[in-house]
Amino acid sequence: MWYLRRSLLRLGLLQRPFLVTGSLCCVVLLLYSFSDHGQRNVTTPLSPDTVTEPPVALANVEDLRIFAFNLNKRQQVHHEEKFGATLEPSDPVIVVQVHNRWRYLQYLLQSLSAVRGIERALIVFSHDYYDAHMLELPENVTFCRVMQIFFPYSTQLYPNEFPGVHPNDCPRNIHYEQARKIKCNNAEYPDQYGHYRESKFTQIKHHWWWKVSTRTRRQPLGQESFSLPANFLALDQRHHSRTRNRRDGCFQLARPS
Repeated sequence: MWYLRRSLLRLGLLQRPFLVTGSLCCVVLLLYSFSDHGQRNVTTPLSPDTVTEPPVALANVEDLRIFAFNLNKRQQVHHEEKFGATLEPSDPVIVVQVHNRWRYLQYLLQSLSAVRGIERALIVFSHDYYDAHMLELPENVTFCRVMQIFFPYSTQLYPNEFPGVHPNDCPRNIHYEQARKIKCNNAEYPDQYGHYRESKFTQIKHHWWWKVSTRTRRQPLGQESFSLPANFLALDQRHHSRTRNRRDGCFQLARPS
């Protein structure tokens, strides 16, 4: 305690009690924000009886591929009994690209739940990483219709071959001449900065294009809004998107506000 008091005296903070109090409050809030405490309790995990997809062993790549295939083929829409089975042309389809950042997804869900008119939307969670907790989380979204799909060419499904990490892939920072000498994959084709392919980054782009080109059977030729897990949406996001679409005839890409 004496060391803390001496440090505060040296900084002149004891003569500024309001500054000390405010600083301590900021520190506490920052620590709480960066911790998972309180975040994981926002959504109650589903009981095993309510999970529509059986658990899959992460070590079994073949089972993961079958799981992804069946998930994409089924295109099951949850909560149709509450919000209706038919999407109108004016109903937005929000596609959320999900990896394994659980906390970011939780923030997005919290902001989505407060968007005006969200009950008319269909949220499609497009996964590229199997995580039992993340697969269960969208099942708890009760404010609109929900669907899940899985990127079938993720690095998790192809861990030792393209589009994942092949044993003969060129290291990212290897020089061009050295890459040609050892004859690693794509040695002739570094990027404009002289670096070679890293699957964990190229997967993001591959997943995005696959997501864009994949249309669900329930999706009308209406509005479509793409989002990312790190986004926060404004309360009038749906109204703003509809206004822009009517005026410009374009798709609305949601970005952090």
